[in-house]
Amino acid sequence: MYMKRLIMAVMATSMFFPILAKGETNDNSGAETGTLDNWKGFSGVTPEDKHSGKNAFFITIKEAGTVPAVSTDLIPVNLEKPLKVSVWVKNTGKTACKIYAGVSAYDKDKKIIPPVAVNIVPETEAELIAACSPEDKEIKLKNAPAWEKTWGTHVAFDIDKTGKYGDIPNANISPRITDVIKNNDGSVTVILPAPVGRKWEAGTMVRMHQGGASGIFCAAFNVIPDNEWKEYAGTISGLYKPGEYFAKDGMSKWWAGTSYVALTLMCDFPAEGGKIMVDDFTLTIE
Repeated sequence: MYMKRLIMAVMATSMFFPILAKGETNDNSGAETGTLDNWKGFSGVTPEDKHSGKNAFFITIKEAGTVPAVSTDLIPVNLEKPLKVSVWVKNTGKTACKIYAGVSAYDKDKKIIPPVAVNIVPETEAELIAACSPEDKEIKLKNAPAWEKTWGTHVAFDIDKTGKYGDIPNANISPRITDVIKNNDGSVTVILPAPVGRKWEAGTMVRMHQGGASGIFCAAFNVIPDNEWKEYAGTISGLYKPGEYFAKDGMSKWWAGTSYVALTLMCDFPAEGGKIMVDDFTLTIE
C-alpha cells in the first residue's frame, strides 16, 4: 500500500510530534527518497509509476490474502478538529482487490485501540452471578435477557455502572464468545474458547461488545480501486457514540480515547497476482 505523505514533523533532537495546525500536511519523505522509511507493509518503491513526485509505493502478493500498510510514526490528534485523510491508489495487478483506507487509533499510552474496545452491543449490561478465576472458560450472568450468540462478540468486564460509557475504550475484553446458553432460572451462561485471563468478583458489571473494522476507514471502505490513479478521501469529524451503527458511524467519527493515529491502508487480495500502487497518503486538519 502506497502512501506518501505522512502528517508528522520530525524534530531532529526530539521524539515529540506537534499536533497539526489547520490546513497543514507534512511529508514523511518516504517514497520520495526511494526508501520505506516510516512505513511497514509495502513491498517497495518505484519511480516508474507514480501519481506525483519522484516515486510511489507498491504492494505485490504471490497468493490471496490481506496486507496492511501502516505508518510507524504515531501522529497526535485533536478530536475537536476534523481530519481529512487522502490517498491516491491505482490497481495494476492481474486481479481486482479491495481497499480500506484511513487511520488506526491509539490511546494516550500509544496502545492501539481495537474495534471491540469501543463497539458495544446496546442494552446488554449485565452482572456476574459468581466470581470467576483466570482459568475459567465460562461465566454466569444475571439480568442478561438481550444476550444472544452473535458473530464476533466478546465480554467487556468492569464497565461504567452509570451508563455513561466511561469505560470506553474498554481494555478488559474476553476471548471471542463461543456460545450463549439461556438457563431455566433466567440466568445466562457464556462459553469462551479460552480462559478469561483474570479474576473477577461476583457483582462485576459486564457488557457485550462486538468486533469490526480494524481502523477508522473514512477514505475508502471495501472499495475496488480503478486501473488509473484515483484519489480516495474522507473526513473524520465528531465523536462516535457507543451503540451507533458501527459500519457507518465508526468509519467517519473519532473513537473514544483516541490520542494518536497511524495512517493505515488494508488491501484484500482475493487471488494471486495482485499489485497496487499507492501515492500521496496524507492527513490534513480542515
